[in-house]
Amino acid sequence: MSKLGAPIRGWCPTAHHPMATGDGLLVRVRPWLGRISLAQTLELIRLAERYGNGRLDLTNRANWQVRGVSSEGHPSLLAGLIEAGLVAPDPELEARRSSASW
Repeated sequence: MSKLGAPIRGWCPTAHHPMATGDGLLVRVRPWLGRISLAQTLELIRLAERYGNGRLDLTNRANWQVRGVSSEGHPSLLAGLIEAGLVAPDPELEARRSSASW
């Protein structure tokens, strides 16, 4: 259990490898160096409204989470995040990038 009482699942979701939740997929976006431009923010909102449940969660570690994403909508969401420069196109690079810039 985490400090907040939630079960620890053993891995962190990414944009390429989302986590299944009760309301669909959870897609985590880690802004590079913890920064996100206004244009990227607006695109993230648009993508969350189109492919998720329309809400964005901001985590304690300054990551954004898009919730309620369907399996069918995930590829289009991922393409939009890559095009907006919010996600690395390579899944391995994206996974490593969480602790370093590229």
